[in-house]
Amino acid sequence: MFAATLALTVAALIGLLTWQLSNPFTRSKIQGQNTLLGVVYVQRQLGVTASREEIAIALTRAIQTRLLEQDFNLTPLIDVNVLEVPNKT
Repeated sequence: MFAATLALTVAALIGLLTWQLSNPFTRSKIQGQNTLLGVVYVQRQLGVTASREEIAIALTRAIQTRLLEQDFNLTPLIDVNVLEVPNKT
């Protein structure tokens, strides 16, 4: 019974991997555009009073500008998430 279950599981995994790799799930199909998707997590520094949105916008612009200046021939789509330290109360 163990051998049959193991064989079935391996066959299912191979089938799923084959299906996933044969379909372009996360690849963009925008003609002439190389897309770079990036997710960045940052922690607010002590003393920074800007809102989460202001921090995220500033960092997104800075990262995108820096990547574009490097002339990598890509379109950077960056998502910045500002994390907060939990209160110790």
